[in-house]
Amino acid sequence: MAKKLGGREAVVEFCYLGTYGNWSLSAEHGYDRLTTRLRPAMALEGVDECRDLGERREACRCAVPADREWQFPQCQKDDCYVAMDLLLGQGTGEHCRAMLEGRSAAIVSLGPMPKCSYREQLKACRCALPDPAVEMEERCAAASCYQILDDNFGGRASKFCASFQSQGMLYNESLAADVGSLGCQMDDLAKACSCMLPRHEPPFACGHEDCYGPMQEYFEDSKQAVEGFCNRTLGLSPAAAERDGLRFRFGTMCFDAAAVRSACRCVGTQWQRPECVPDECYRGLHRSLGHRPDAVEMFCRQQLRNLAFEPLDPKAAVSGLAASCRDGAALREACRCAHPFSEWTFPRCQGKCIQAIDRGLDATTHDQVSRFCRRARRKLLDVGDDEPVPAKWSVLRDGCIDVRDVRMACDCVLGTVNRRKSARRRPTAPIGVTGPSTSAPATTTAHTS
Repeated sequence: MAKKLGGREAVVEFCYLGTYGNWSLSAEHGYDRLTTRLRPAMALEGVDECRDLGERREACRCAVPADREWQFPQCQKDDCYVAMDLLLGQGTGEHCRAMLEGRSAAIVSLGPMPKCSYREQLKACRCALPDPAVEMEERCAAASCYQILDDNFGGRASKFCASFQSQGMLYNESLAADVGSLGCQMDDLAKACSCMLPRHEPPFACGHEDCYGPMQEYFEDSKQAVEGFCNRTLGLSPAAAERDGLRFRFGTMCFDAAAVRSACRCVGTQWQRPECVPDECYRGLHRSLGHRPDAVEMFCRQQLRNLAFEPLDPKAAVSGLAASCRDGAALREACRCAHPFSEWTFPRCQGKCIQAIDRGLDATTHDQVSRFCRRARRKLLDVGDDEPVPAKWSVLRDGCIDVRDVRMACDCVLGTVNRRKSARRRPTAPIGVTGPSTSAPATTTAHTS
């Protein structure tokens, strides 16, 4: 395998990351063609020693450096964990948490030696992040999807359900397909999740409304009852709402009809992320963008992506937003809640260069940036640190001054330390012909320009 593919590192990448062959960073090819994917039989054609699947798997395991420092050492016997750790580095834990909590889909085409399906990736993640102690809900056992959720998400099934109930799967087609591969159809999943969530957990994120708590208590935490009352109330004229005496049963916080209407407007809003609603700036942003969840997500994604290049200004960002967001810091925190870093980028890696890479890739998951960085590090192996960024990588020019910037940003992403002793050029080797990896966990952050 090493002779056919071009060295031990190439074997590791072929086995666990499914990449091998030529690649391009040029604008005309685009970033979706960084690697050439080949079926194992095609890539190893003519290698008689690799006909047996067991032999191939053993060779793959032997190619992994014995001195590698794993993010979660207890899981290194799991081939899918090995593939995830090699790809994501320090981002493994964040990605696993997002997967187990229903905020991220599986990594596409992880392999091909270990066939890492969504189920297998969840298993690897549960090894990395052991389940919290949660008692099984016996009353939900009859729900057709309940056992599937319990088997695959364990103690984090309730958090997965909370994500599902708050935003559904419509905004993530890949995740919807992943869940379907487990055997759960959307209707059955909704029923199982409705049963699983603890009854005392508020069905709406409107605790900032003074009248909401008493109203919820009166209806005994019934989501349907609260929704039904609010739908009726919001349909009344102001005069009819004043005459409606039911609110007096809720308690003194609901004596004012305006307080009831305010709480019900919150209940009736389709919040992009209910957990962010207590933040006044987030509520103002949601309102300013017409209560359109997709608009909130797109706005915050763009604002955070440009953060290193343009300071946030609520007044200039959206008309009327300054009334809810006192300054740029408040808007930044609201957007970080609306679009958490853990789902799409690397919170430990700061600076203009990493953000330029992220913007250039238009990345939505860890593995897109990680794959780019693995290819870039190999491509730049024999290029001096002080050399300018290659002209064909023009999309990185705004944030990455030189090769050192790119190298340090990618070292942070992959959780490694650059051990090169000098920046002098060496004879250029063909892509894929490298020696054993000397990676180690990161101890520094990306270079800022």
